[in-house]
Amino acid sequence: MNSDVISKVMSGGKSLITFDRGLLRVTGRDRVRFLNGQVTNDVSKVLVGENAYAATCTAKGKMIADFWITNRGDEFWLDTAKGLEGTLKERLEKYLIADEVEISVIEGYSLCHSFGMIEERLETFGKGVRSFRFGILGFDYWIQGRDAKADSSPFHSEWDANDFKCLRILNRIPEWGRELSPEILPPEAGMDRNGIRYDKGCYVGQEVMARIKSIGHVSKLLVLLESESEVVPAEGVKLMVEEKIVGWVTSSVLNPLTGKGVALGYLSWMMAKSVSVVKADGLSLTIRPENA
Repeated sequence: MNSDVISKVMSGGKSLITFDRGLLRVTGRDRVRFLNGQVTNDVSKVLVGENAYAATCTAKGKMIADFWITNRGDEFWLDTAKGLEGTLKERLEKYLIADEVEISVIEGYSLCHSFGMIEERLETFGKGVRSFRFGILGFDYWIQGRDAKADSSPFHSEWDANDFKCLRILNRIPEWGRELSPEILPPEAGMDRNGIRYDKGCYVGQEVMARIKSIGHVSKLLVLLESESEVVPAEGVKLMVEEKIVGWVTSSVLNPLTGKGVALGYLSWMMAKSVSVVKADGLSLTIRPENA
């Protein structure tokens, strides 16, 4: 694990990370209106050259997919977890009736995310899309072909899997298959920070989101946890307060910046608001406040 690259990015430095995402293209005259009736964010507010985080849900508010929507002028690109693009396409097409909209899968692209503007390495690829996909200002570049990950490429990533996981955990970024699944409501994963607009028109699942908003809280919350030593809690282990199960760990890794284990996990709303320490197989984990 590379503590230097994590420290550099967390303090505002420049770096590149390249990875694969499932990618859809949405075109047609009715694309804005159609997408706005299907996703949690307000597509009409996404300007050309910008992107926004969102999810599609069932009528009961359960997530089908999370993704980033990029406005490319006459089309939108939706990128989601690799392998989830078919599910997302099927879900969107289910509600295509008389809309002039076409949805297709795009193959052969890698996503390069630049933390900070690295103009000398990216200048030939045009202006990047401003994005906060990792909780820090950066820029997205979609690069076609296999050269994106070659050692000689300007997009060669200096990150390994654990570096990426550590950055994601420290910035409370949920990942499909870990923090996100069809059993999770978007607000439980913290998506109300940047992926839900409560003042937009109706969409599938909107009534559930509005009900949660009016109640003021969800039944469980995604929280950041830290151990007292280098011991890392096991992923999937139950979180306990005394003898009561109050949640579970979803992702964990050693934080090389502090030498302590860090994790994301779901904790019951009541416990998240009333305790500061939980146990995971006897390991004490401190709940880090939202602004910490």
